[in-house]
Amino acid sequence: KLNKNKKLIKKLARKYDAFLASDALVRQIPRLLGPGLSKAGKFPTPVSHNEDLSNKMNDVKSTI
Repeated sequence: KLNKNKKLIKKLARKYDAFLASDALVRQIPRLLGPGLSKAGKFPTPVSHNEDLSNKMNDVKSTI
């Protein structure tokens, strides 16, 4: 649905303050969403499978 639809990507970037993504998916995000999230300064923070998600969320919240 989002596949480089600039208007929807901008709307998504405005709606959320930050994004988290699996390490495996981070490499695919630019191909799927284009440069929209990067331009908005909201490129997803990578999360590995062995990291504690609640700690990572708190780290991201503290930077907002």
